[in-house]
Amino acid sequence: MDEEIMNIYPGSDFQLCTIHYMRGLKSKVKERDLEIMDDANKMFKCNNKDEAIGKFNEFKNKWENRYPNIIYNTEIKLGELLRFYDYPSRIRNSLKSANIIEIMNGEIRRRIKTVSSFPDGDSAMKIFYLKSIEFNSKHAFRKMNGYYKCNDEIKEMFNKRYPL
Repeated sequence: MDEEIMNIYPGSDFQLCTIHYMRGLKSKVKERDLEIMDDANKMFKCNNKDEAIGKFNEFKNKWENRYPNIIYNTEIKLGELLRFYDYPSRIRNSLKSANIIEIMNGEIRRRIKTVSSFPDGDSAMKIFYLKSIEFNSKHAFRKMNGYYKCNDEIKEMFNKRYPL
């Protein structure tokens, strides 16, 4: 999905959901090693990206021998996991999670469950389309916490990224 978005919007960023990362991490470690969760979570609670990378290196050094695949996969995805640090600190918490997307997906799934079968693919796409329109109109004017306080900084970032 991120590759397709980058093809259409080459200056866009892609942020992996840190909550899903942590859930996935928990499912891959032994119960006696759940301390790894605290160590990994330290990356997401730093003041800046450099500090977060330092915490990742500590995490890597501590757990690489026991869980090399987890460390390898985390290192590959590190840029996308820490992308929220590229944005103003006031909106970072809103960017770390994909909750709003998950809510929309849940609403679509609920609607599709009530329909037992579709005559064709177009009818399924219509439900998806109508639910998307409904969701967008419902949340169109919703702003992130802290957005207004850093609105000018965000506009400047996007004007650099997408010059007119």
